[in-house]
Amino acid sequence: MPIKAKQIGISIVAAAAVVTVIVTVAVVTTRNLQDEPQSAAQKASRILERMPVIDGDLTQDPVWANHPESYTDIPRLRKGMVGGQFWVAYTSCTSNYKDSVAQTLEQIDVIRRLVSAYPNDLYLAKSPADIETAIQNGKIASLIAIEGGHSIQSSFSILRLMYDMGARYMTLTHSCNLPWADASPVDGGTIPPANDGLSGFGLKIIDEMNRLGMMVDLSHVSVATMKAALTRSKAPVIFSHSSAKAICDHHRNVPDDVLRMVKEHNGIVMVNFYKSFVRCDGQNATIQDVIEHIEHIRDVSGVDHIGIGADYDGVDRVPIDLPDVSSYPALFEALVARGWGDEDLEKLAGRNLLRVFRDVESVRDALVNQPMNQDVIKRADVERANINTSCITASFIDDVNVNEVENNSTSIETEVVLDGNDVANRTRRHIMNYEETTMPLSAAPSPTPVQVQVVRRHVAKRSANDDDNVASSFSVRVSGQGHNYNLALEAPSASVFSKSFKYNVAKDDGKGNVIFVDDTPSQKHLREIEEKFYIDQDSDSAMSIRNTETGYKVHGIMNNLAIIPSNNDQYNVFTVKTVSPESKSNNNDFVDLHRNLTYPKISTRATITAEPEIWVIFDYENSQQFGQDRTKILDYLGVFFHAINNRYATFSEPSIAFKISGVTTIATRDAQPYLESNKVPDKTGSDIDKVLDSFSTWAYTNQASGPKFDMAAVISGVDLQSKDSSGVYSKSVAGLAYLSAACWKTTTRWYATSVTEDLGGYYDGMFSVAHEFAHNLGSPHDGSGDAASCSWDEGYIMSYKGWGTTNKFYFSPCSINLMKTYISSNQGSCVKSIQASTNIPLSKDNVGDRYDMKALCVKYTKQSSAVPEPTKTPAELCKNLSCRYPTPNKPEGYYSIVTLNHPPGHKAFISL
Repeated sequence: MPIKAKQIGISIVAAAAVVTVIVTVAVVTTRNLQDEPQSAAQKASRILERMPVIDGDLTQDPVWANHPESYTDIPRLRKGMVGGQFWVAYTSCTSNYKDSVAQTLEQIDVIRRLVSAYPNDLYLAKSPADIETAIQNGKIASLIAIEGGHSIQSSFSILRLMYDMGARYMTLTHSCNLPWADASPVDGGTIPPANDGLSGFGLKIIDEMNRLGMMVDLSHVSVATMKAALTRSKAPVIFSHSSAKAICDHHRNVPDDVLRMVKEHNGIVMVNFYKSFVRCDGQNATIQDVIEHIEHIRDVSGVDHIGIGADYDGVDRVPIDLPDVSSYPALFEALVARGWGDEDLEKLAGRNLLRVFRDVESVRDALVNQPMNQDVIKRADVERANINTSCITASFIDDVNVNEVENNSTSIETEVVLDGNDVANRTRRHIMNYEETTMPLSAAPSPTPVQVQVVRRHVAKRSANDDDNVASSFSVRVSGQGHNYNLALEAPSASVFSKSFKYNVAKDDGKGNVIFVDDTPSQKHLREIEEKFYIDQDSDSAMSIRNTETGYKVHGIMNNLAIIPSNNDQYNVFTVKTVSPESKSNNNDFVDLHRNLTYPKISTRATITAEPEIWVIFDYENSQQFGQDRTKILDYLGVFFHAINNRYATFSEPSIAFKISGVTTIATRDAQPYLESNKVPDKTGSDIDKVLDSFSTWAYTNQASGPKFDMAAVISGVDLQSKDSSGVYSKSVAGLAYLSAACWKTTTRWYATSVTEDLGGYYDGMFSVAHEFAHNLGSPHDGSGDAASCSWDEGYIMSYKGWGTTNKFYFSPCSINLMKTYISSNQGSCVKSIQASTNIPLSKDNVGDRYDMKALCVKYTKQSSAVPEPTKTPAELCKNLSCRYPTPNKPEGYYSIVTLNHPPGHKAFISL
């Protein structure tokens, strides 16, 4: 888990904040205060004055300057009474046998420069004596740690060099298996074991760490690795940031049988504060949950074997009442109130860690005559961990020449246009898991495995006054199995969440009433979620990109394809599609209310900008798929709505971009009566016509509990079905909405509603939601009603035909015009904002006299080399302007072609 610190000056402050070490008093107070009455808070403070907190792990992004906000700064460290901090030199385990050593050395250099930059606050510590010296002098003892054996690249020489640079513990693995040690995801079932714990080479790594006096850290490793290391090590081991598996059954936590081994070997488990390791039920963690882990470890291992390894800044969710490093006194106050004695609390704060550190050095001193290990790992051991050694110049013991070229096959790469031509049918129900890396392939619907490479292209300075300004852009390459896509993803120009965003959870109170529990995230947290979103409108792509323990991970939509993480850093591609091309007639997924529209008396020449605010109700089935986890749900819905907005960005008049004004998740089935009370006879799903009718009433009844909204949408994991004229239920239905209903409510119901099926987190319902929203905004199906002049057979979004054609990703001219008409009406005005004057001076010149086609290409593509497409005639270009420009960062001969106001039938770009 990595760190950021704005430019190493300011960043260093953030980091210094992170450097959890407070230096207030170590051996203080000799006067007798026993007779003075003390509150729990005062007692906790006295204890931490005698023995400040020594925290076992602080990690963040390897590029510290990328982290504008932190759980840590020096004032908060002082307030938190922190006396020692292990700073982690972290790099992604996917860099193993690539540049992991260089990245780790850079991190160590940053830590050392950080300490040098703040000599009045920080003190570089390499021993227990150094920690005590720092505390006695009112400074924060700063120690260096390495989080993952990939940082030494299976080299004893590099291990020794890093010890000489100050590293005093090394976590044996991070989240990837190594050629000599297995990681904890093995126990989570997401990766297979490579070593069944530690290999023979791994056992020698333990021996060399004992000889050096470097603590062996077992956080992140598999249970088999834990037991092998505990059995092998002559010195006590540590868990620098792990909690109790018996309390939260996560593979990163420590099981009871290992806790008993820790006691036998005189080691220590330092409790992690990460919400997902503290609570496994998806609910917010609290100080009481952390205490439950601490006391369980105490009860199993003994009070001599517990410590604190909060992992602030290495995680994004912490207990709500332990919000940052200033919170440690609150934890100790709560433990005092539970009857903990002074001596035990001092052990928890840091004395146990100091004891283990001294024992490790004692073993080192006893092994002074043991020769250093100079073994070299075997090539076969490296390849067993799925590492390609053909291009590695490191040393191996093997009969095979390291320079041998093992793959003589050749491949030809071609640039593929994302045009939807490979649309195929797919299974409907699946479960997605964003936790760690993975979903077993057996659960996936006919997946296509692909390779994904993510490269951050540049980092821009964030504006302190603009919440919508995001920091990075990325290049994403998707290749394999006939796919070869290069995406240039940029931060969206605006957030998909409304500024007054609201999030709550609906559940039954046990008495037949629905209650709403507010869980609205802070603006900071919402911004952190939004900052993961990136789009490429040229390819209709919307992605979430996050920096994880194993590198950048992406998920999202490329045109009509969903890209989903699989395992071992692999990905699967699925076709996004919810209804088969011929499954429906052209008139059964909207309810026409036959409204008569009226219009303002004063007509304006204006660009109409609409930002419909949507109240999203994420039903019980879908909420459960994401473990009721707010961050995962908002991450998914953010990508979902950015993808919808990409579809609406294919035309410019009117300008329509949807905002999520609020999300309500459903925690109990009884809280969604519109679905539960309208089951079809065989109970395999719900009657969609009755669901929409019931939901429109429910939305009115419960509107005070929701956000401000213009439209309300149920996104459901239930199999929605519709009954035909013969009474037979069809499962092909994907959604239903009221036509021309945005903004409309009566005294009993909200008609501005829709219900859409989206099953399992694979963006199945994205096209359908975009389709139903257009109904709310006034567009019927092509070929019917006021859209009769646009053929149903042309297959635009408002038709069920066209799968496998480019039209499927665009709205017809009729749909665009009818949405503009509705938004311009009095009835649809709530979604509209006019950005123009009612008094617009008219030019006497033709538009063509002002801008030639090349100038327009440059203007709208923002590419100075853009020119009109040479294969088009002037008449064709006048109707639909197509522009060509060399694809950035590609060899000569690669071009990108953009058609403006595509598809045919849109307004002409140039007026003549």
